[in-house]
Amino acid sequence: MKIIFIGVFVGIIVMRVASTKFIKIIEEYPLINKISYYVIGILGIRFILSYWFDTLNSTSTDLIFSGIVTIAFIIPFFIKKTT
Repeated sequence: MKIIFIGVFVGIIVMRVASTKFIKIIEEYPLINKISYYVIGILGIRFILSYWFDTLNSTSTDLIFSGIVTIAFIIPFFIKKTT
Protein backbone atom coordinates (compact mmCIF):
# COMPACT_ATOMS: atom_id res chain seq x y z
CA MET A 1 0.00 0.00 0.00
CA LYS A 2 2.87 2.39 0.73
CA ILE A 3 4.30 1.86 -2.75
CA ILE A 4 1.02 3.03 -4.28
CA PHE A 5 1.04 6.24 -2.23
CA ILE A 6 4.68 6.89 -3.12
CA GLY A 7 3.93 6.27 -6.81
CA VAL A 8 0.97 8.65 -6.77
CA PHE A 9 2.99 11.32 -4.96
CA VAL A 10 5.91 11.05 -7.38
CA GLY A 11 3.48 11.09 -10.34
CA ILE A 12 1.82 14.27 -9.12
CA ILE A 13 5.18 16.01 -8.65
CA VAL A 14 6.40 14.94 -12.10
CA MET A 15 3.17 16.09 -13.76
CA ARG A 16 3.41 19.45 -12.04
CA VAL A 17 6.99 19.98 -13.22
CA ALA A 18 6.19 18.80 -16.76
CA SER A 19 3.13 21.04 -17.04
CA THR A 20 5.18 24.04 -15.91
CA LYS A 21 7.76 23.32 -18.60
CA PHE A 22 5.06 22.89 -21.26
CA ILE A 23 3.48 26.20 -20.28
CA LYS A 24 6.85 27.95 -20.64
CA ILE A 25 7.35 26.38 -24.08
CA ILE A 26 3.87 27.43 -25.21
CA GLU A 27 4.47 30.98 -23.96
CA GLU A 28 7.73 31.13 -25.88
CA TYR A 29 6.29 29.56 -29.06
CA PRO A 30 2.56 30.40 -29.18
CA LEU A 31 2.18 28.82 -32.63
CA ILE A 32 2.40 25.38 -30.98
CA ASN A 33 -0.99 25.97 -29.38
CA LYS A 34 -2.67 26.67 -32.72
CA ILE A 35 -0.90 23.80 -34.50
CA SER A 36 -1.96 21.33 -31.83
CA TYR A 37 -5.62 22.00 -32.66
CA TYR A 38 -4.95 21.38 -36.36
CA VAL A 39 -3.07 18.16 -35.60
CA ILE A 40 -5.92 16.86 -33.42
CA GLY A 41 -8.36 17.72 -36.22
CA ILE A 42 -6.28 15.92 -38.87
CA LEU A 43 -5.89 12.85 -36.67
CA GLY A 44 -9.61 12.86 -35.90
CA ILE A 45 -10.48 12.97 -39.60
CA ARG A 46 -8.01 10.16 -40.25
CA PHE A 47 -9.57 8.11 -37.46
CA ILE A 48 -13.05 8.58 -38.89
CA LEU A 49 -11.92 7.80 -42.45
CA SER A 50 -10.01 4.70 -41.34
CA TYR A 51 -13.36 3.18 -40.38
CA TRP A 52 -14.35 3.11 -44.06
CA PHE A 53 -10.99 2.78 -45.82
CA ASP A 54 -8.75 -0.12 -44.79
CA THR A 55 -5.76 1.40 -46.60
CA LEU A 56 -5.49 4.01 -43.81
CA ASN A 57 -4.65 1.23 -41.35
CA SER A 58 -1.31 0.34 -42.96
CA THR A 59 2.18 0.87 -41.59
CA SER A 60 3.15 3.23 -44.41
CA THR A 61 0.16 5.47 -43.66
CA ASP A 62 1.08 5.47 -39.98
CA LEU A 63 4.60 6.58 -40.87
CA ILE A 64 3.30 9.35 -43.13
CA PHE A 65 0.97 10.73 -40.45
CA SER A 66 3.69 10.41 -37.80
CA GLY A 67 5.99 12.42 -40.05
CA ILE A 68 3.33 15.09 -40.60
CA VAL A 69 2.72 15.42 -36.86
CA THR A 70 6.44 15.57 -36.10
CA ILE A 71 7.05 18.23 -38.74
CA ALA A 72 4.02 20.21 -37.54
CA PHE A 73 5.42 20.40 -34.02
CA ILE A 74 8.98 21.17 -35.13
CA ILE A 75 8.00 24.11 -37.39
CA PRO A 76 7.19 26.54 -34.52
CA PHE A 77 10.70 26.22 -33.13
CA PHE A 78 12.05 27.80 -36.33
CA ILE A 79 9.55 30.66 -36.33
CA LYS A 80 10.34 33.55 -34.02
CA LYS A 81 7.83 34.68 -31.43
CA THR A 82 5.93 37.75 -32.52
CA THR A 83 5.61 40.38 -29.81
